[in-house]
Amino acid sequence: MAKARMATRSVNEERLVVLLGKRVEESGLSQRALEAAAGWGHGTLGNLLRGRSSVRLEQVEILARVMRFPLLDLLMEAYGSKNLDSCSCGEAAMNGLCSSVDSSRL
Repeated sequence: MAKARMATRSVNEERLVVLLGKRVEESGLSQRALEAAAGWGHGTLGNLLRGRSSVRLEQVEILARVMRFPLLDLLMEAYGSKNLDSCSCGEAAMNGLCSSVDSSRL
């Protein structure tokens, strides 16, 4: 059996995924139900949470909408408010995650 390839993540990115996993558990919804609500295929969320795929802010933003939690709160907890305060969307900050977010939806 082939070994699953793991995505390379920074410490902050890994913290973001751990926190996201906690939000998924707290939601009381199955991963499959969340994937369906997000418009994703089966296994997408599990692969993201297990490190088999890279995390993109667009995905986190979609999950925040589906699970109805503030995206900014999660990002501040994962990256720390000092790091987030210096983030200017469009710049290469927060390991490139910030560049794809629509700041009007934060």
